[in-house]
Amino acid sequence: MKTRITLIAAAIMLSCSSLMAQGLLGAIASGTNAANGAASGVSGAAGSVGNAAGAVGQAAGAVNQLKGLFGGKKKKEAEAAAAAAAAAATQLANTAVANAATALPAGIKVTTVTVTGIDYATLKKFNEAIQACGTVTETKMKFNSTASTIEVMHKESTDNLLKLMGETSKDIFSDKNIEGIEDGKIALKLK
Repeated sequence: MKTRITLIAAAIMLSCSSLMAQGLLGAIASGTNAANGAASGVSGAAGSVGNAAGAVGQAAGAVNQLKGLFGGKKKKEAEAAAAAAAAAATQLANTAVANAATALPAGIKVTTVTVTGIDYATLKKFNEAIQACGTVTETKMKFNSTASTIEVMHKESTDNLLKLMGETSKDIFSDKNIEGIEDGKIALKLK
């Protein structure tokens, strides 16, 4: 009779702890979904981070409930698992905030122009010519004696950007200097 009662009590405790663990996993999944939603745009970032923070709170609540169900060694394992889950949810929330902060405005594309065989003065002149293209909103220039880059934020395709660059930079490069072109990348070799 004692064995049956012990088995029944153990089964009840295991089913309760299983339900609590499922609640913890649901809270973690909710945090993951909230963080992934933030990456879809800047406008949803604040709500998604709030959802992720709520999921962390739910995970902490589930941990507290699990603590009461397990004794000694099991309690420490449950605390460690819950702490890891809370850390993961917090990291997802932080990633969502970082993605929202670096998101480009709608309709803006980024193309990296890599130029080999160019000196600093010519690179500056080339950067100014690229800025003169009508679709360019911003450029970031990096000089290196072997291969320099200009990161160009623009409104149209990479092909159209190359066409406009050719018109504004006739004295710097021509079609024979083009080493490669693909969406988001242009490679030029001047020497």
